Amino acid sequence: MAKKNSRNAIIIMVDQMKATASHLYSRHGIRTPGLERLAKMGVRYENATTPHPLCVPARAAMWTAKTPHNTECRVNQTPIPKNVPHAARWWKQAGYQLALLGKNHCFAESSDYELFDVWCEIEHYGFRDKLAHYGFKKDAPDAKSPKGMDWVESEEKVIAAHAVRRNMPPPKGGASTFAVTEFEDRHYSTGLLSNQADAFLRGNREQPYTLWLSLPDPHVPYETPKHFFEEARAQNIEMPPPGPIPGDDLPVRNRILSQLMRCPDEYTENLKDIVTAYHANVLHIDKLVNRLLDTLEETNQLDNTILVFCSDHGDFAGEHQMVAKGGVLYDCLVRIPMIVAAPNLFPQNRIISSPVSLMDIVPTIFQLQGIALPDDLDGQPMVPCPDATEQEFGFALYGAGGPAFTMEQLDSMDFSFGHTALFETVKFREPEGDRSMIRNANWKLVHDPMGDLDELYDLQADPYEHQNLANDPAHAVTRNKLMAELANWRHWDKVTN
Repeated sequence: MAKKNSRNAIIIMVDQMKATASHLYSRHGIRTPGLERLAKMGVRYENATTPHPLCVPARAAMWTAKTPHNTECRVNQTPIPKNVPHAARWWKQAGYQLALLGKNHCFAESSDYELFDVWCEIEHYGFRDKLAHYGFKKDAPDAKSPKGMDWVESEEKVIAAHAVRRNMPPPKGGASTFAVTEFEDRHYSTGLLSNQADAFLRGNREQPYTLWLSLPDPHVPYETPKHFFEEARAQNIEMPPPGPIPGDDLPVRNRILSQLMRCPDEYTENLKDIVTAYHANVLHIDKLVNRLLDTLEETNQLDNTILVFCSDHGDFAGEHQMVAKGGVLYDCLVRIPMIVAAPNLFPQNRIISSPVSLMDIVPTIFQLQGIALPDDLDGQPMVPCPDATEQEFGFALYGAGGPAFTMEQLDSMDFSFGHTALFETVKFREPEGDRSMIRNANWKLVHDPMGDLDELYDLQADPYEHQNLANDPAHAVTRNKLMAELANWRHWDKVTN
């Protein structure tokens, strides 16, 4: 059993929030006083990345502290396989109470579900029914019946609020659908989970706990309360520069994705409204963070709780004139917000630029809780101290060698069904290949060993990654250095795993 005074842990994970959605990371981001408050309490990591730009592989990577190719969770249809070691099992063995509030999207086995003492699951469209898609079995736990605590809000009103999302028409071209509605905050997923978390924290928490507070927002389709939309619009968020239409200097996957998802009317008010709705959801999340910190203070838990804020992956949110997500490795999709606060264990108000990964969260919490780390993890405890040695490079690897289509085939498809079928292929056929990325604060290299074009970006001069320098002779030395580092890492990874 865990000691009574063992540190609690709360992982606040949001869905599809890029780092630069917050003003903490970019002048183009929305002001987030709640996240700023949390960052002052701990460490903000400037260069945190996800090992995969899709939900299930990213979440599985966090819970296992392993890369997607080592867990075989490489698509949204492959949740954590049966008997694969993961943090929920380790925390349970250490005597911690476990709770999930919100979106799951990585656990599908009944044996994993049974590890959690509290399980209140809600998805983008409301309470989750039994799912047969995304690799979740028909006999998976029915999340409409919560375990360990009741829903604190009327199920009818929550269902009514989410019916808007369920009934949204499919997007046309690259423009995602969005809705501005006037339901009460508490009936949206973020507001509901805010109240649910408050009830959990105010309950009798004699046993040390780990809470995964997993918010479905700001994932598409974007639905937001009207007052958050108006607040976001009042900030007059600057739209990212449109950038060029991808040409022959980019991989086929990038070009196909752009042709399928690029918003048809360049930077119309509609696109700005879509991006505003996205940031409005970030505002709602920020309000939850602020409230959670208030509750921890009121219940005298703040000094004994490890807090992590992160996202599973990012969103175009206007960059490259696209919204939503896709199987490429632009920063807007792989660079995520990451904040860790641990009173008296981590420094306060510290910014660290060394690369870290979503896979590092569990090892970091374990180290702070005094739980022994398994030997074969890909993730490592994050650097918390000013005098610590900061690593130069961070790595990401995921299966995405490219779609089984050519640009010529795409150009010949003059009917919507063909484009739709191709889009689904691009989106979901991720296991093809072994795409990898190496990145630090200044440079990024994306390599495809299957033979498609590489990408090289100067992140300081070109933060939106509009100019691929991979074949520019002036940058051959930089590219070769990064390729050597990546090759060494890939060799080490194969040897150790």
